[in-house]
Amino acid sequence: MHAVRGWPRALLLTLAVTLTVTAPAGGAAAEPRPGVPPTASSPSRADGEGKLSRVKVKQRVDVRTLPRPKRVPKPQVQPYLAPPKGPAPVGPMRQPTLPVTTATLTPKTGASPKAAPSTAVIQQLKTFSTLGNVDSVPPSDTQLAVGPTYIVQFVNRSGQVYDKAGNAVGTPFDLGEFFGFAAGTGGDPRVHYDAGSGRFFAAYEGVLAGGDENDVAVSDSSDPRGHWTVYIAGSNTSNIRQDQPKLGYSNDKVTLSWNNYDLTKPETDPDSYLGEVSVVANKADLLAGGTVSFTTFVQDTGRFQVVPATSLSGINDQLAMEHDPRDPTNLVVHTFTGVPGVSTVTHTENTIAIGSTAPPPKCGGPRGCADQPPGGDATIATNDDRMLSVAWQNNHLWGVFNVQCTPTGDTGDRSCLRYVQVATGATQTLATNINLGLVGGYLYYGSVALNDEDDLFSGFTASSSGRFPTGVAIAVPGGNFPARTFGDFYAAGTQAYSCNCGTDLRWGDYSGTARDPSNPKDVWTVQQIGAIADTGIFGGDWGTAMDRVTLSPPTVTSVTPNHAPELAQCVNTVTVRGTEFPTGATVRFGSVEAPFAHVTGPEELTADVPPQARGTVDVTVTNANGTSPVTDAGRFTYDPDTTAPTVSASISPAPNGAGWNTNSPATVNISASDGACASGVQKITYSASGAQPIASTVVSGAGAAVPITVDGVTTVTYTATDNAGNTSAPQTITVRLDTAGPTITVVRPAAGTYLYRQPVTASYSCTDAVSGVASCVGTVPNGSPVNTSTLGRRTFTVNATDNATNPSTKTVTYNVAYRICLLYDPSRPTRLLGQVVISLQICDANGNNLSSPNITLTASRITGPVTRPVTGRFNYLLSSYSLPVSTQNLPNGNYNLEFTISGADTTTHVAPFTLR
Repeated sequence: MHAVRGWPRALLLTLAVTLTVTAPAGGAAAEPRPGVPPTASSPSRADGEGKLSRVKVKQRVDVRTLPRPKRVPKPQVQPYLAPPKGPAPVGPMRQPTLPVTTATLTPKTGASPKAAPSTAVIQQLKTFSTLGNVDSVPPSDTQLAVGPTYIVQFVNRSGQVYDKAGNAVGTPFDLGEFFGFAAGTGGDPRVHYDAGSGRFFAAYEGVLAGGDENDVAVSDSSDPRGHWTVYIAGSNTSNIRQDQPKLGYSNDKVTLSWNNYDLTKPETDPDSYLGEVSVVANKADLLAGGTVSFTTFVQDTGRFQVVPATSLSGINDQLAMEHDPRDPTNLVVHTFTGVPGVSTVTHTENTIAIGSTAPPPKCGGPRGCADQPPGGDATIATNDDRMLSVAWQNNHLWGVFNVQCTPTGDTGDRSCLRYVQVATGATQTLATNINLGLVGGYLYYGSVALNDEDDLFSGFTASSSGRFPTGVAIAVPGGNFPARTFGDFYAAGTQAYSCNCGTDLRWGDYSGTARDPSNPKDVWTVQQIGAIADTGIFGGDWGTAMDRVTLSPPTVTSVTPNHAPELAQCVNTVTVRGTEFPTGATVRFGSVEAPFAHVTGPEELTADVPPQARGTVDVTVTNANGTSPVTDAGRFTYDPDTTAPTVSASISPAPNGAGWNTNSPATVNISASDGACASGVQKITYSASGAQPIASTVVSGAGAAVPITVDGVTTVTYTATDNAGNTSAPQTITVRLDTAGPTITVVRPAAGTYLYRQPVTASYSCTDAVSGVASCVGTVPNGSPVNTSTLGRRTFTVNATDNATNPSTKTVTYNVAYRICLLYDPSRPTRLLGQVVISLQICDANGNNLSSPNITLTASRITGPVTRPVTGRFNYLLSSYSLPVSTQNLPNGNYNLEFTISGADTTTHVAPFTLR
């Protein structure tokens, strides 16, 4: 038995005697069961050495054959077993070499600054909901182990395998049957993955009637879905509860420890605690799957809650940490050396002062408590300040436990987390001693792990009167806590937690955090959170959720495909694989950022390739912690584009059937294309000759419109050039534009009057200087007689069409009238009694008399020096017409008598006369 630090040795002897007298089964030591290690009450060897035993396989189990967990009608609460009580330490308190300080947890946002002193900040890579209240047995006691491909989660009596995308692999399975107990029995599971051996290890408490049994199991391979081998690490039928088996490992050892309680006494009886037990297994034996050597260090009342470390780098010694609430100002580092069955296994202790600590604040009961919003239990049980989780790597030994503190900026006592680090080089010295608190809130049940760069990672639950229990992850670069520590508040419940378990309100007793062996810069954590509807396989009043986080910049291991055409105008999408790709990561191809990137998982994203000129660039990915290093695996080549664009031209509107355009403008539309994924058309170049010359003209883009407005033949020459500099061969298109019809000239008949039956031959012509005359047709053919045999107004029309189909028409209007044959001398007309007599005949052009009594002539007026009206008809007599015209008051001069002829002749005729 080892003395509790700071207690009088006489008092410890008295306590030891008391425990011996009140041992179960009448004080007699329980006999070990066949094939199992010594029990908690077996006598030990010399101080510092354990008892060796050989243990056979309990059972082999195939996870794929296990039944699903069964939900019990009423919650079955595993009792809270309080830490032992004892007198306060005497004498002055040892002062820590490193005083305790306090850091404040702050939710990380997109704008959160990077943590000081490091430049790294926590990045969430993946989060998803996991098992909930599967079997109606609180507390949850959620655990996880991360292998190369799969994740194993244990929650009380249930297990589930996941892939790293968050998909459940297979169905949930019963842990009672997994370890060889009755289905739906047992609890306090632990599970880890050891990257050094490539195996999963698990521990479980069987909770047998009249006693207890703790088992350890090892997987056959790094695939947890297959077979496991189960061994009994400690068993008794002496009414001893072997509470909360903890599990750790080193190079050559797998170690369990637990707390023994007397089941014959009430759970609340401080005297029910019997002591702590440690069991060390030969790791090589476990991996071989045969009989295993165990060394058992039997119960020691001077120890409580010794937590073996998960050793994340090479070490033979098994280190463990203890924080005994009876001696709260000290931390104890336990070291187990030797290999069971190979060399003597010894156990040593080193007490390290850590200063003042207190258990989480209570709410009137024996345990600590934390606030949550209304709607469920009044508070959440935060238990006590026993050690919760321990991890070791590269001489950094970390542990975490619940404490009471007042966060900076707060005025009340809160449940906080104490993080302690012991440097384990030549000596063991305190390196970190810090409380982490949340202003106005409560933190509890932390677990720890380290990435391969010795950065500390931890997961825990946070709640307050305004915050439902929420899963949180933190990452501390180098383990150096800044005054403000940013946390990834990754999963929150949607309602308050209700245990539904009477007065013994339970939450979870611990949680899990583990490094990813495939990506050792990443760490996973699993935490119990407030109720989420339909969580797990039955729904329930609480849930769990996993979070994968990192502090590291990305790496790029491949780009697929790794080439695309230069300056491509299509969307080329590549798949980038690597590590540390959080949502929001950006991708660059050389110096150019991808226009779109989608993170499909922490190791894979897709990105659209930005168009660039030919050549090879480095693909890099950037997160808040930096940019991936340049490697050959991230090279991407823009292939040369050596093909010129295709280009064509058309005329709008389209030429008519004769190949001409007759409306202006006739527009030449030039369009080019460069293929579906080529560099794209940069410009169109054109010029024109002919009727409308145009100098060389450049138009950006893949199209150009060239209006042709000048009649005639214009030839447009054009090319297209792509963004890679390839130019198409020159092509031409000819525009024939004629917007006017032919010009028509009519010589005969001319506009005017022709004599009746006067010989007239048609004379006209058509010309068109642009497209030429296609037709020129008059009323009669050129040179043919024009109609003068019909009196009155006549028309002569010429219709012409040019070769562009433009029509032209010209019409000449002429009159056909009688010839007036005078029967007097106009210069000496017959004058009689103040009158002159106008005598005449109407004739044709040849002078043939056409006078007739049926044709009347009517005078209208006299024009000359004096104009005056004249009325009266000519008299017809002897095939002629005569009309006396008064000359009274007419001065001498030349006069015309105007008259009309009945019938078709519409001409106003004149008969001239002269007065002397």
